[in-house]
Amino acid sequence: MKKALKFFKWFFLSIIGLVGVALIVLFIIGIPKPGTFITKNVPKIGIGNAFSMLPHLSNINFFILFGFDNSQNLLFGKPSGFYVANVENNSIESFQGALPFVAYGSSAQRLKDSNTFLYLNVKNAEEDRDLLQFNTETGERETLFVGNSSVTSFGISPDNSILLVYNEDHESSVNTLYKMSLNNDSVPQALCTFKGLVEVQGFDLNMENAYVLQSYSEKDGKLYRVNLETGEAELEFEEEGESKFYHGIQFTWYARHKRFLQTKSDSIAYYVRTGSSGLSKEFSVIWEYNKNTKSLTQISPELKGDIGHIALTADERYLVYLFMHKGYSQIHAYDRVEKKNFILYNDTENPVALMGNIPFLLHPDQNKVYFSKYSMSSKELCQVDIENSSLEIIDPDPSAPNDTDITFGEFTYPTTESSIGLMNGIHSFIYKPKQPKTEKLPVFIIFHGGPDSHDIPYNAGMEGFVAPFVDDFAVITPNYRGSTGYGMTFEKADDQQNRGKQIEDVKALVDWIKTQEDLDDQKIVLMGVSWGGFMTMASLAKYPDLFLGGISMNGATLNPGAPREAGLLVGWDEAEIGDRSDPDINATIKQVSPVTNAKSISKPLLLIQAERDARVSVESARKIVKALEAKPENKLWYIEASEAGHMSGVSNPLEGIYLFSTMKQFVDELIDN
Repeated sequence: MKKALKFFKWFFLSIIGLVGVALIVLFIIGIPKPGTFITKNVPKIGIGNAFSMLPHLSNINFFILFGFDNSQNLLFGKPSGFYVANVENNSIESFQGALPFVAYGSSAQRLKDSNTFLYLNVKNAEEDRDLLQFNTETGERETLFVGNSSVTSFGISPDNSILLVYNEDHESSVNTLYKMSLNNDSVPQALCTFKGLVEVQGFDLNMENAYVLQSYSEKDGKLYRVNLETGEAELEFEEEGESKFYHGIQFTWYARHKRFLQTKSDSIAYYVRTGSSGLSKEFSVIWEYNKNTKSLTQISPELKGDIGHIALTADERYLVYLFMHKGYSQIHAYDRVEKKNFILYNDTENPVALMGNIPFLLHPDQNKVYFSKYSMSSKELCQVDIENSSLEIIDPDPSAPNDTDITFGEFTYPTTESSIGLMNGIHSFIYKPKQPKTEKLPVFIIFHGGPDSHDIPYNAGMEGFVAPFVDDFAVITPNYRGSTGYGMTFEKADDQQNRGKQIEDVKALVDWIKTQEDLDDQKIVLMGVSWGGFMTMASLAKYPDLFLGGISMNGATLNPGAPREAGLLVGWDEAEIGDRSDPDINATIKQVSPVTNAKSISKPLLLIQAERDARVSVESARKIVKALEAKPENKLWYIEASEAGHMSGVSNPLEGIYLFSTMKQFVDELIDN
């Protein structure tokens, strides 16, 4: 026994010694660069940066709702694993096995009266997807459709007989809607082709037609009726052939929000889009559509905000919908019997979270809605009874981070224009430490991607890129010109030849910072991912004297020598950026493009680019690197991730640790110098 104890004693001491030696080595040589990274000019990254960043990375917390199984248990996921909630007695159990639905853009739909879910499987960094099915009881998985290049949406008929699959071909840009039978192993039948994005919205009652929403961007959706036998596609609304209508936030980016719902009465449906008068010209609203008379009647109230996802309760009495206003999300409902709208959930200190593909779920039989809410200190899975609006917490999640040391605020700063649509400036969120280390706080400005997207409150303060820097900075997240949720005029205000105004607004933000006594306008750092990376690089090029430097991660480049930003963005690029063969559009692009203006970037830049990015060309990023290397006085750190894509940024946790640690060291050196 003594020999055994002695062995274990020396064994554990040896392990501790090896760990100690490893830490000493890491302190000397720094964090090892991942083998999948190509770097230029990046110095040794101290292990202390990893220690300071790891708590924030481990605190990232979310709920993703997947759906109800055949026993009416709610399946959901969070960083700690996958779970099954018995919503009748509020008991939570770990799901035995892995749910494969947790992938960007993978909207899960359950086959009726079964435990089989259909979902999109992201198979590589280029965002190519196949359609798979997964049985949560047996764990069996089967591929139903192999995309070429990518399946981006699908729809199941209510009787489980028909499956529609939309496949995008990134090379030809000709995308095809296929019909399959779920009752046998039939070969997919090509129905018709579209350009741009298509979301399957539903079927009529006799299964003769399907409804699909086609769009190039957030601003130009069209609802088509597709004959399931002939494949003939016709516009459901003639006016959508000539005029452009907006269908609410996050249609373009695979958020899977439902915009068109068929009721059990074949003559009545509900539809989300903008209108032609009043606030409905600026914001998406809900219309009751009488298919017999072809008439649309607005049923949602005139509010300064957009309607998003809509869903009908099982008894079809209530139409439940997501309402979004200035970044805050609420849940409203329309009583089809009483003909009135009412608010189910609207807590601005604990707004609805928009993680995953669907913002809320309805109970299969009962009039109850399920969603997650969040604040600066918690995230919770909730249930609201639609009949009485009572709120019940299903899972309070004690593992959620608690950012009680952060203060949160919002403000609107003026631009050179007195108004942009309904806005008199740029609405922004600001996070500060409650106990600042300095009299004047340095400023860290983070631009969201899109640009047709928006930042949300609180959530950013708890996770992502804000929390790692808010101890030392005032972090500002502006919903810049072109962001969604502030009206169509505001969203279109950056399009095409107005692109330069988007960058001029950044200078206006600096002017506002100068008026704040607790903010240091001499110490401003920029950062952005995707379109936010473009904002960072373009701002550094146009106003180099205003900033210490910036970080761009997979930043859009607007390379004037390319027909579009990337093959994945056919249609969107033309709507947002413009026809690049047009001399005026091309001139605007050259004025703001980080590729043509790279030599004007005289302040330090950390440029991070995924080689397998399907939205931003790595070749354009390399052109920026080449231009900056021609000016040795410019400080450039460059990281190219060979296995990562646009949406992932990294392909494994070690890459994430290295990447975030490099960001921390880069920013620290900017402030110290």
